[in-house]
Amino acid sequence: MTLPADAPASGAIGVTTRGPADADNVGAAPLYRPVTERVPDPVLGRRLPAYSDEFDDTGSPTGWTKVRNPSATLSNGSLVWPTQNAELFQGDNTASILLRDAPQGDFAVETKLTFDGTKGNQQAGLLLYENDDRWLKLTHTVLPLNQGNGAVLHQTEFGKEGPRPGTTPPTAVANAPMFGGPAAQTTWLRLLYHYDQENGEHDVRMASSTDGTHWIWGGTWSLPRTGPVRIGLISMNAAGATATFDYLRTYEVTSR
Repeated sequence: MTLPADAPASGAIGVTTRGPADADNVGAAPLYRPVTERVPDPVLGRRLPAYSDEFDDTGSPTGWTKVRNPSATLSNGSLVWPTQNAELFQGDNTASILLRDAPQGDFAVETKLTFDGTKGNQQAGLLLYENDDRWLKLTHTVLPLNQGNGAVLHQTEFGKEGPRPGTTPPTAVANAPMFGGPAAQTTWLRLLYHYDQENGEHDVRMASSTDGTHWIWGGTWSLPRTGPVRIGLISMNAAGATATFDYLRTYEVTSR
């Protein structure tokens, strides 16, 4: 195939083979445009007390909607929540959730989480939730290593569940992860929310920190919007660990 006249070099492109083969969709396209400047990190504005909780009371948390009776209690200025043998994954929606309303417009939600997980797939963290089959989560997750003889990896996991209409046939409930920065015994987690009105989508970006000051911003998931999200907390997948949430704080977003 002859290259176009404005190509940076003359000549042709094609395919070659040794032995029988089929080739299809041979073509040329302009090279990507390199990114030469780093995009500034998002900037958070004032805290929104009506959508936040410092967990300073005792007993059962108030101001939250409880889904499937979470065994979380308030103690010493924190929300203490043991993991459970329950899941929030496609057809297995058995895990407990704590939910509260989210503000209108763009916002960021943050928590400080201390987690002592040791078993594969134990996890705890933040959730933005439409329903059991449409959500985005950011967790400290214990990942079992393939062929690791029981070894595990502690990682921030940014997961999404929702429809995937582009597959053949369309997938009603698909689940996928991406991963962010490292997870420590105490990890700070953030989700940055934006409603993309033009495309009718929730756009959510993750960030994590191991000191509460220096943040690693990661990728963004998009999810078609069928209703508002609510802010949630989870502690799940395998019993035997304890998640301790120091606070849940929601902020305005100055720039994203």
